[in-house]
Amino acid sequence: MKHIGLKLLLLIMVVLCSACGILIVQPDQVAVVYNTVSGELRTPLPAGTHFLGLFDNAILYPIAVQQYTMAGSPEEGAVNPDDSIEARTSDGQRIWIELTLLFHVNPDQVNTLFIRWEQRYDSDFIRPTARALVREIAAQYSGADLYGTNRLAFKAALEDDLRERMAEEGFILDDVLIRNVRFTPEFAGTMEAQAIATQNAHP
Repeated sequence: MKHIGLKLLLLIMVVLCSACGILIVQPDQVAVVYNTVSGELRTPLPAGTHFLGLFDNAILYPIAVQQYTMAGSPEEGAVNPDDSIEARTSDGQRIWIELTLLFHVNPDQVNTLFIRWEQRYDSDFIRPTARALVREIAAQYSGADLYGTNRLAFKAALEDDLRERMAEEGFILDDVLIRNVRFTPEFAGTMEAQAIATQNAHP
């Protein structure tokens, strides 16, 4: 009788273990785990091998550096054909800004990311937020500012605002790379003529 009880207990344990899942989280990942019945979120799981409960489901997020590029070239931008960001300067000049965002998921805030964006964060958060902030901050500078050395000030202001917004949603901004700033041919010609005139006046 004792042996029958032991065998029954072992059988129950085998059934329960087979119903549960084994999750392997790689070193460059973090796992969001939630109960499919109650919707309750567990503490995010770091790298390693983990056992999931009977009604648990897991979604893996990369924690390595990711990049999102908005550029004029179809081969480089995330959206074809021209994904550069059109904006207006404080003096009404039309400009097109191409940039790359380098960022990674904050493992400690990944549950927040999951609740708000699930796995749609590139298209639903990163892209529209970056484009809106570029336009907002570009409007604070003149065309001459962005043509010259004040482009660095524009980059710094954009980084500050993006870093704050992304932190609220569970991301850490690593860098903003300004790939190119394009101007209308008329404005670019005017700025080049002014630069040549300045050089000739001070040989």
